[in-house]
Amino acid sequence: MHTRIALVIVLMLLAVHGAGCDVEFDPPSEIQSLRFLGMIAEPLEGTPGGTITFSAVVAEADGNVYDGPVAWAIVGGEQLRATGETGDSPTAIYLQPSPDEPFVWAIPSAGELAAAFGAPEENGWLLTVAASVFENGDPTAEAKAAYKLFVVSDREPEQRLRNPVLVDVQVAAGGNRLQPDADGQFLTRRSRVDLRAIVAEPNGDQTFHWFATSDTFEPDFAARQSFNPESPGSYRVFCVVRESFFFEHDDNSSTRVTGQDAWNATIRFE
Repeated sequence: MHTRIALVIVLMLLAVHGAGCDVEFDPPSEIQSLRFLGMIAEPLEGTPGGTITFSAVVAEADGNVYDGPVAWAIVGGEQLRATGETGDSPTAIYLQPSPDEPFVWAIPSAGELAAAFGAPEENGWLLTVAASVFENGDPTAEAKAAYKLFVVSDREPEQRLRNPVLVDVQVAAGGNRLQPDADGQFLTRRSRVDLRAIVAEPNGDQTFHWFATSDTFEPDFAARQSFNPESPGSYRVFCVVRESFFFEHDDNSSTRVTGQDAWNATIRFE
């Protein structure tokens, strides 16, 4: 699909379906339809002339990972979050054929960024990436859209915003840790498993958002969870770890920017 068509798709869908990826869902933990579970910008704070890789964590109604096209656009500032409008024309419009091919944005030079988005604040540019996915992977079908704030700056590495790193999610049954089979599934004959998300640098600012194809899974926002569905079968489980930071504006206001990482697997209760 041509870039111009992708631009039209993104703008129309953001105007009608735009929603922040941090919005809670109803029900919050059960996967019932095509939905965004998160969006990841790696790094969360890039530098002029560098690159940022964007990926969408999207589940189909059956819990499978979405493998259709994703339309992306980079938008200046936080106008999309505040008003639902994009203001000036977006830049870096891209139609990603499949999530297996991440959207890698070659960040322009500082001068090009200033020309596109205005002069930077002391802490750099606060930008927005917007994405749309499509029912049944068909770009002409009904779509869902979401956005994410990220930062571009010349700050020193230790000052930049960073994503939490989800090292692993351990799955255990009866006190024994399970290992995935050749298909990546965790198999158990027990009726309950215990889940433990492990991050590289744990702290009190991180929250753990769990999702599953089950209406009996009622997690909180902790790293440890238990899952005991009412009947045997295969269940897809997702974990998205989020950590909130604040971009300090020159007018002494601040905007929340969320770093994310994600994991998913199938657990089969036999």
